[in-house]
Amino acid sequence: MEKKYGHLVKRLTIQKGPGGALPNQLIWLDSKTLEGLPINFGGGDHVATGYWHAWAGAHTHPYDEVLLFLGLDTRDITYLGAEVAIEIGPEQEEHIINESCVVVIPKNLPHGPLTTLSVEKPFRSCHILLGPEYKVNWFPRDAKPPKTKGEKYRHLIKPLKGRVISPAKMGVGSGNADQAVWFFGRDLEGLELNFTWGFYSGCGIWHRERGKSLAHIHPFDELLIFLGLNPYDLNHFKAEIEFDMGPEHERHIFNEPTVVICPKGLQHTPVITRWVDEPYCCFVISLSSEYKAEWVE
Repeated sequence: MEKKYGHLVKRLTIQKGPGGALPNQLIWLDSKTLEGLPINFGGGDHVATGYWHAWAGAHTHPYDEVLLFLGLDTRDITYLGAEVAIEIGPEQEEHIINESCVVVIPKNLPHGPLTTLSVEKPFRSCHILLGPEYKVNWFPRDAKPPKTKGEKYRHLIKPLKGRVISPAKMGVGSGNADQAVWFFGRDLEGLELNFTWGFYSGCGIWHRERGKSLAHIHPFDELLIFLGLNPYDLNHFKAEIEFDMGPEHERHIFNEPTVVICPKGLQHTPVITRWVDEPYCCFVISLSSEYKAEWVE
């Protein structure tokens, strides 16, 4: 039987990636797959060293972007397990990333090339682009100026260290994250964006409010992206999630990589993790600088 909100709960399509220093598999979401939301999200896992985009030097986007460099070790969400060089600005100012972090790239700011210098353990890179499609202007590699050293763009690199919380241990709900980080617009150079990234391994409800498991509503659009942590197979997801949508509490149950789209004003949750064989991760991405929720009895 077709469900009223079924179009908002979508199994992720895993695409073939370029390989080499770039991922062998990718997820890719844009406004066409996200019911018109003005956002592009993509990413995958890196297992090898080398130059990321062999065909180009730097590049720009006409939209603000956040790059995420994320380790996959569930014992420490701040551990990247790799070294990545990124060049930022027309000065080609080089920075070495060796811990999990996010990098804010304001629209039209040149960035790249990126080079993975070493890999102790595979890591995940993703982008959140605040536009309906992925638009990019590549600069020729042979026109790349010499890279420089400096601190002009250091403030755009935001480590996860110092931001880690443990919602499951805080009594929020046993199904919530073991470790998570939350970035708001004030942390992201004023972008109309806030998001969480976390590792999950427990069964049970995600949220309790006033001692109850309640639904809630946001005055902004929100995405929840559920993925496994196997760097060699993005289809690998060993948990089952129950997600309620709408005032009808229409129940959706999935045990595959999935994106849940929550348009602003749509009641959603409770979320319940029904079983977990292996830890998984979730991105919760909201198109607002601040997080607001109205809880519904």
